[in-house]
Amino acid sequence: MEGPSHPRERHLVHSHAHEEDLPGTVNLQALEGDDTAYGQALYPVPSEDPNDPLQWSKSKKTMILIIVSLYSFLGNSALVGPSVYLEIYSEEFGISVTQASGLVSYPNLVFGFATSYGGLMAARIIHALGSGVCEALPVQLVNDIFFLHERGKRLGYYTVCLCWGSTGPLYAGYMLAAGYSWRLYFYVEFAFACTLLILAFIFVEESAYKRVITTPSTPDSDNEKGHIEHVEVLTLAPLRRSWLQTLKPWSGIYIGLGALTFNYTFPIKIVAPPYNWSPKNSGLIALGNIIGYALAVPFASSSDRIAAWLTKRNNSIREAEMRLWVLLPVCLIAPAGLILYGFTAERNLHWIGYFAGVAMTDFVSYFYFSFVLAYAVDSMTANTAEMLIAMNLGKQAISFGMGIYLLDWILLHGCPDIKPPSSYLDPRHGTVRVSVFAISA
Repeated sequence: MEGPSHPRERHLVHSHAHEEDLPGTVNLQALEGDDTAYGQALYPVPSEDPNDPLQWSKSKKTMILIIVSLYSFLGNSALVGPSVYLEIYSEEFGISVTQASGLVSYPNLVFGFATSYGGLMAARIIHALGSGVCEALPVQLVNDIFFLHERGKRLGYYTVCLCWGSTGPLYAGYMLAAGYSWRLYFYVEFAFACTLLILAFIFVEESAYKRVITTPSTPDSDNEKGHIEHVEVLTLAPLRRSWLQTLKPWSGIYIGLGALTFNYTFPIKIVAPPYNWSPKNSGLIALGNIIGYALAVPFASSSDRIAAWLTKRNNSIREAEMRLWVLLPVCLIAPAGLILYGFTAERNLHWIGYFAGVAMTDFVSYFYFSFVLAYAVDSMTANTAEMLIAMNLGKQAISFGMGIYLLDWILLHGCPDIKPPSSYLDPRHGTVRVSVFAISA
């Protein structure tokens, strides 16, 4: 009679995959006893340690992904949500709307207590320090806890949450329409942030882990082939750390610019003739954002699948660039969406053109952001953290430069039907009062 089984004992993943000399190139040929996906060995090769993030249960990995993805949504929505309040900030703090737009480009309970423009700006800058993490940390976490064949799909889910954060103006606008103060938006953001902080404290374990990099072993000469001794080495696997032991208190460019441009220009156009929408409805452009990314979600695993198919055809040798083939079918849709949006604004066409342009652009943005990130992570395995920091700094620098001057640029050189007359120049700052502008015939 067999002895009692151990229900708490989990299967540890095994693999003989290894990286080739060229960075981003991995040999995924499966040997006997290897765990596989798409008929290929798993990579990175996990250790025998149950504390290795690659050995964590699927439910734990999924919970971590959900928490950091929601955090990315929250951070992004808090950054761009106030774009519908620029006119209110202008009147309440006695500044131009162009200057008020710095509250979006410079970047939650503290926001609600702000009684001056300077105080609100300081709070936004502090908030930006925390929100900036949402574009680097989740990608690093995905790289730490998921295997190569899983990263594209998981990065896709994170991308959807991050990009749907640009729908913040939609929620902010309807809070305003319901008669609430602009401060309520930040109170709600703060409440959700506290909830995520508690969940992160409980479920998000430190994912940094140093494991031995596997390399294929070959005999030194043909004469040694007949003298190989098989020695079984027994190693004691470490015990899984308890929850208390896991506590360690100290241990993409295109999308941001697109969301920034749409959220700045749409409110200006849609409240003016011939549309004459109410300012409270100016956040509805977020519906185009939602539709675009929703249509892209079914393609979350497309880069994983096409890379696996190409790897099989390449004798189980994975190249990081294999993911990028998925971008070819959609590369022309984004420029078409931008042209449609700009042409609609220039010719005052039906408002559906704005939404269609945003939806088309954001649909392709999902592919660019998710799969280019996955490609970068696959290519820079030795310097993933540094690569993510460099990408984030570059994106934020460009985003800041565009955001701080975008309104003046659009008004002075953009849509020909928007012409700010000299009487609406703000003498205190030498900037254009974008809250009032003339419409030419």
